[in-house]
Amino acid sequence: MAEYPAATPRVYATTSTSEQEVTIRLDLVSKQAHICSCSAVWSRRITKMYGPPARVSKNRDGKIVAAYWTIAAKLISLRRPRKPGSGNPTALAQARAARNQAALPRKPLEISRIRGPILVRG
Repeated sequence: MAEYPAATPRVYATTSTSEQEVTIRLDLVSKQAHICSCSAVWSRRITKMYGPPARVSKNRDGKIVAAYWTIAAKLISLRRPRKPGSGNPTALAQARAARNQAALPRKPLEISRIRGPILVRG
């Protein structure tokens, strides 16, 4: 395992889908999260979020097989981010009122004049 300079281009080795995995180990004592990614797609995504990996593992051809990050555990979230404004009580009350208004029974549609039968040729 070698140190990985941030300026070099990242060339990932091709890996079958059954071997692609991302492992996150949370160390609650040191409050660190250790991430190991063997998937090129997820490695690029994690690099965008947390920066270049601390170290990488390469194969004989010099292509990256696995990338490793060590970050603060509080930065890890396994949930989708909240919708913007969902913590706003006024907006929440308006959304509930609109939902309740849509759930009310409606009057049947009144037809002012009755049309004659429509003839279909065929």
